Amino acid sequence: MVIDINRIGTYTHFMDTSTHHSNATGFANRPISRMATVSAAVLYSVVWIVGLFIPVTAIAKDSSQKETWDANEGNVTAFVQTLLIHGLAAIFLAIVAISLARSARSRSVSRSHWISIAGLTAATISLVQFVLETAMVAGRLGVSETNAHDFWLAVAVLDGIKMFALAAFVGAVALVGAMASNDTPFVSKWLRNVGFATVAALVLSGVGYTILNEPLMLTAALSLPLLLISVTLMGILASRPDGLHVE
Repeated sequence: MVIDINRIGTYTHFMDTSTHHSNATGFANRPISRMATVSAAVLYSVVWIVGLFIPVTAIAKDSSQKETWDANEGNVTAFVQTLLIHGLAAIFLAIVAISLARSARSRSVSRSHWISIAGLTAATISLVQFVLETAMVAGRLGVSETNAHDFWLAVAVLDGIKMFALAAFVGAVALVGAMASNDTPFVSKWLRNVGFATVAALVLSGVGYTILNEPLMLTAALSLPLLLISVTLMGILASRPDGLHVE
């Protein structure tokens, strides 16, 4: 900021315009701290793992409206689970996505914006799931014993759409890394391969959840561990001087 207080005769331009411009630009492009990125990457996996171990009543695709209502209405453990795997996970994913995009941009890697777009899209869908499942627990947004299962099905379909967004996110990191020049490596080949395997698994399980095909939905048992490994490794390596390039 240019400060000129000659009128009171004390200081004169102790910060000039060029310094201001440099500071403003640096702040806008300042990467998320390494500690914040690494913490978010690790916590993304932690909240998922803890959330999956919380005992909740199982609901099937063909459960009745009342069965789904009884399993969720006023169920504190169901709320805690969705808070972890949909609410907090969304926040941690967003931090990792933004950090990865900025890390790629700082190395002049092209199309790095697709990383943040895909990651933030997945995070947004996750937050919508959190709102819907919270409404199922609290009996809000018109949820009742006559339509609770419809809300559950909507959350399941959103899961499938989110998996496609997550596949796009992980795939974007891998592809952007593949397009980086040898002078500015961004993603190691082995990590790209992990990413591409994750994309394939996520697309498969995403199809299952989107069309509510139970056999395909079971492939989430493969895609989720791969996703957690990919996001955590990418987040941990994002702030390194060499980016995600580790031989």
